Amino acid sequence: MDFNDINIRLQRLYVTIGEQYDYSIEKHIKHEVVSLGGTRKQARITFGNSSQVEILNKVFNVIHALAGLKDHLKTRMTQIGKNPKEVEDLINETQELSLVIDLDNQDKHGSPLTKTNRSGKQPRLANLQQALSGDGPSTLSITFNGMTGQIASQDGPLKIVIIGDVMDGSDSKIMPLEQLLDKALKSLEDFISSNEIA
Repeated sequence: MDFNDINIRLQRLYVTIGEQYDYSIEKHIKHEVVSLGGTRKQARITFGNSSQVEILNKVFNVIHALAGLKDHLKTRMTQIGKNPKEVEDLINETQELSLVIDLDNQDKHGSPLTKTNRSGKQPRLANLQQALSGDGPSTLSITFNGMTGQIASQDGPLKIVIIGDVMDGSDSKIMPLEQLLDKALKSLEDFISSNEIA
């Protein structure tokens, strides 16, 4: 493996992001039919069978993969005769990237950050959970058979996703986790493309 190949690093990042999603929803659904007496029954369904630690690991694998591109991009910029400081500028000017770097550093070094706090927000993750998600045109209809536990959608595939919030040190919500990861990735992809790095 070529540790310096940006394309391979991006492919690994995409795989890591994909590991947050699972289209095999059946293994994440706990279905239970409870008798309420007589002929009355109640169907209960819960999603996600991963522990909080497993969910954190999946999220931080993505955060580490995003943050890990920083030094590789700086090296590549130097190799192609461009200023590697542009990578640092990108991170400092992009809220999502500065939050990713801060979360990565807190996971490595502990909190609160004492050396570099790029976002100035002492970010943390909260309300992490797995949820059922589907992609549809403008609406999404999901059918659920309460007696069998079978779930289906005519509008597109269903999947289990990880959702949560990025909070600041004062417990104020900064943004949803999905927005953080999507915008951080898009910023890096745009930078790679505009600098013809890959």
